[in-house]
Formats: sequence, structure tokens, C-alpha cells
Amino acid sequence: MGQILTDEQVAQYHRDGFLAVPGFVGPQALAELKAAAERIVEEFVPPERPAVFTTDEQTRVSDRQFLQSGGRVWCFFEEDAFAVDGSLRQPKALSINKIGHAMHDLVPEFERFSYTADLAGAVADIGLIDALALQSMYIFKQPHIGGEVGCHQDAAFLYTDPISVTGCWFAVEDATLENGCLWAALVGTARRCGRSSAGPGRRTTTARSSAPWTPLPCPRHPTTWCRWRYRPARWCSCTACCRTGATSTTRPSAATPTRSTASRPPPSTPIGTGCSAPPACRCARWTRSPPSDTDGHLTMNTNISALPKVLLHDHLDGGLRPRTVIELAEEYGYGNLPTHDVDELAAWFNRGAKRNDLVLYLETFAHTVGVMQHRDAIERVAYECAVDLAADGVVYAEVRMAPELCTEQGLTLDEVVQAIIDGFQRGSAGTDLTIYLICSAMRTAARSLEIAELAVRWRDRGCVGFDIAGAEAGYPPTRHLDAFHYVQRENFHTTIHAGEAFGLPSIWEAVQFCGAERLGHGVRIVDDITGPEGQEQLGRLAAFVRDRRIPLELCPTSNVGTGVCATIADHPIGMLKRLRFRVTLNTDNRLMSDTSMTKEMEQLADAFGWGLDDFEWITINSMKSAFAPFPERLAIINGIIKPRYAMARAGTL
Repeated sequence: MGQILTDEQVAQYHRDGFLAVPGFVGPQALAELKAAAERIVEEFVPPERPAVFTTDEQTRVSDRQFLQSGGRVWCFFEEDAFAVDGSLRQPKALSINKIGHAMHDLVPEFERFSYTADLAGAVADIGLIDALALQSMYIFKQPHIGGEVGCHQDAAFLYTDPISVTGCWFAVEDATLENGCLWAALVGTARRCGRSSAGPGRRTTTARSSAPWTPLPCPRHPTTWCRWRYRPARWCSCTACCRTGATSTTRPSAATPTRSTASRPPPSTPIGTGCSAPPACRCARWTRSPPSDTDGHLTMNTNISALPKVLLHDHLDGGLRPRTVIELAEEYGYGNLPTHDVDELAAWFNRGAKRNDLVLYLETFAHTVGVMQHRDAIERVAYECAVDLAADGVVYAEVRMAPELCTEQGLTLDEVVQAIIDGFQRGSAGTDLTIYLICSAMRTAARSLEIAELAVRWRDRGCVGFDIAGAEAGYPPTRHLDAFHYVQRENFHTTIHAGEAFGLPSIWEAVQFCGAERLGHGVRIVDDITGPEGQEQLGRLAAFVRDRRIPLELCPTSNVGTGVCATIADHPIGMLKRLRFRVTLNTDNRLMSDTSMTKEMEQLADAFGWGLDDFEWITINSMKSAFAPFPERLAIINGIIKPRYAMARAGTL
């Protein structure tokens, strides 16, 4: 990748700190971009207290809206857009300062514009390796009211260490002195920039150094006090500009107010290299990395355990450490274990899970549940669950448990849930793991409505969903309609074990009667798919599940143990992925299946030749399907999953 810029252009960039490239993009691409921006503004409905963007000052509401815009598309007004009574001085379309900050992730026209080979080659030419797009903006310098953008740095929002962020600006229209063109600070003129309303002599510091300095007035910007020498960037439309430190490095920028009748909208894309976004901008989109030896493939050097993982189907009582089972049995007087040898007990659980029968598989849970009848024991199990998942590279998990199974020694349902959530919080503290509880009701019992009410009661304290679990044959989802309808009325989330040991009727009831948002396992959906590879025909139920993007919580190793298929290579996850079902990868029961997310990935890599692209796809699928709020899901996708897969491709994870 590279060889887009000439040697002279590269030298000029490194000499001046910025480079303008006339004719870099075509008028058609800019026309599409401009039309998309106009559409966004037209569809934007301002909130009661609209956000105003200015580098002078921001109110608390503006700060909040600005910080939350990293993973969405938001419009910010000019500071002079509103009259004293709060009404707009001119039409909305002429009052917007900028659109930000995730158009390259959420708007097709901006995505196409941001991911061109020419742009990737240009940033490679100036020295950015494995460049990643952090943020996108479309800036309007509105006629008459386009405000000054003073000397500023956005390092608090796009900080990298080492500093590496570079801005790519594109002139959608001609940029002149009259309509507020960008001014770029030249390399070597100073090292710090600040703003001051107190005038010369005010002592200020920067985030990068504690040394105070005395700012000097900038002749072009009377309200800005700085130590930089600026050069105006007068651009014709279709010009691109790469600028060192566009937003968060030591190279600041400024723009004069617009008082002409002409507008000047340049979109920008800050790009970083080899870095991870901080929490303040975790919602920003990262570009696809330039090709490398590891791009899309697993190599001998790929550390699968370090890849970020998302887990949606894991049972708390199916993931105990064998040593913990023994120690809790001894502490609380549980005397039914088949052995007190750690290795022998681990092997016993695993043998018990390989009997090709779900009912026989579930018999092993008598011992794990047997040692989970006291509050401290439950909290320990939950704590160790979080610790183990974090160590396996899991960054988001929804772990399910049936609280009714832990009440034999007098605990209430709420006490059980409290102990689990306390353990999760303690075990995930200081890690990248976000972990929630799903409350399961036993489908063989008659407490599902009570458990659904319990789940909803804890919805704001760590529980994100409701489920039914247990033997599937003979216990259809519709036996628990009152519970599912209650959850629906409460606008809560439901996943249902369906299509594991029983076939299509179980899936059909879960989806069409009970409103399942996800299918626990759902692997028997293949019974509604016919035809040879490459010519598969989907039945009406399979087509409905795929069309509605209903996630399948697939658990390959567990399915082999319960007899769904003979080997991992025979598992339909490969076909379902190829047919573009919403496939997710899960462990189900880590103790019984002797598995982990890393092992699941390794087996799929061996069986189907999956590489980084496949695992990133399935991990993002899982995160999209999670029950966490949308902003949280987007933050994890764009702030953790995508950056770390980019690092894996670069061989730096």
C-alpha cells in the first residue's frame, strides 16, 4: 500500500506538518457526500436543548452530547445560530456547525468515502502504518454566522501514546480567507497552544507538560493567545489535506469566522496508527487495516486467547472450577461427589457430558448446584466465573443461572441474584470484561412467571434478560406463555433454549408465540434447510429466522456432547455462517464440556479454516445481539473489538 503521493509531497508534509493535494477526490464523490450531509441535517430533529459547538466554551449539555456522539450521527449548531428567545436566526440547514462523529460507521456514503485505496495509500505514504479511522466530521462554515475556531487541540478526546493522530480534510467547496478557511500551524514554530480570555500574561499549562508558559496574541485571531505561526490553507474543491496533529497531537489549527455569503464545508477524518482509543472516544470507528502477512488469517504467531470475545450463552452452574466444587463440598458438607481428586472430578464431569443425550448431560449439574446453596458459595462461583472469562479474553458476557435451584438451604431468590451480581462485579473489576446476568426459569417447573418478575426487578442492577432452560422435549416454550408475555409487556429481553435437543416446533413456538429475541442453541434450524452445498433452500421458518436476524446462540462443543453432531467438523455452524444467519459462538457449560471461548475458536479454525476475519465477524455479531443498551454495545465494538482485531492483523496484539 502506498505510492499515491510523490516524494516531493511527502517531503513537504514532513517539512510543514501539512500537505494539500488538489484533485485528490472527484466531484461525484463529493456530490454524494454533500447530498448525504444535507439529508442528515434535514432529518435531524433538535432536542429541547440543542448542542452548540464552539472551541471557546461548552455548556454541560453540550459536553454530554459531544462525548456521546462518538458512536452516532449528531448535528451541532453554530454558537450564533439562536436568538435571545431560543429561536433560530435562520433556517436549520444554515445553522448547523458540524455533523459528527461516526458517519464513516453509520452512513453508507461516508463509509465509501472513508475506505478508499487512494486514502489508505496516501496515509501510508506519510508514514502511518496500519492506520485506523477514529472519527468523522462534516463541518459547515455557515454564511454570516460561521464562528471562529480558535487555536485548539482535542487531545482529551483522541489522545494516543505515542502521539500519532493525523487529520485528512477534504474541501467540498472552495475554501478562502473570506469564508473562514483552515489555518495550519507550521512545524517548528512552537510546541504548545492554549486559549486565554484573560489576555497576555495569563499562565497556562497543557496536558502534555506541566511547564507553564506565557501565551502571545495571535494577530489573526484576537481571542486566541498562542505561540504558533499559521499559514492559510486556501483550497479549491476536491482538494485533500493531510495535517499532522489534526485533533489530538501537538499540531493545532484554527479558522477565522465566516462573515461572507459563501459556505465552506470540509469533511474530516482523524486517523491514528497503532493505538487504542481511550474511553472518551471508544465509540469511534476504526478503519480496516492495510493488508499484512496476517491480514484475515491465523498464523503460528496469532494468540487466539488474546483476541476479544463475546459470550452470550454460558451457564454459571456449568462453569465451576473442579477444585472449587471440591472445596465448597467440603466447606458446606455436600457429600455426594463421585471423587475429591481435582483431575478425576474434571474428567468425570466431561465424561458425563459426552453421552449424546441432553437429559443425561444435565444430570451432572446435581453436583454443581449442590454446592451452590449458600450466599458466600454463590458469590465465589460468580467471582471466579468473571475472573476466568476475563482471563480468556472475554470482553462482554451474559451468564445465565436459574436462581430457583439455589434456594434449598433457605436463600430467597433475591438473595441468590444479589450474590451472583456481587461476584460478577468483584471478579470483573479492573478488567475489560462487562458481565451481566440472565435469570433462567426451569422449564420442567412452574415458577417461570415468578422468575420473570425477578429478572425485571433486577433489570437496572445487573440482570439483562429472561430465559427458560432444562429438558426441552415434552416441555415446550408455550407452557410458560404468561412469563414471556409479562416480559414483553415490561419491555424486557428474552432468550429461549429452543432447537437444541428438540426440533423445529420448539423454535417455532419460541419465536412466534413467546417472542424470543435470541434462540438458545437454535441449531435444529438446519432441519428446515435442504439441498446440496451452494444450492441450499430455506424453509419458511429458517427464512424467517434469517430474515429477522434472530441470533443463534450456537455452542459447538456442547452440541457434540449432547449428540447434535458427531464432531466439530460436522457442526452446522459453518453452513449457517455461510448462509449469513446471525451466528454467535458460545461455550454453554465450560466445566462439563471442558471448553473455553479460546478452545471453541481453535476448534473452528482447525475444522473450517476460520481466520481473523471470521472471528471478528462472529464476535461483532454476538455484540450486536447482546442485551446491553445500544450505546454500550457500540462502544465495545468500536472501542475494543475492532481495534484489537486490527492489532492482531498487524501482529501487535
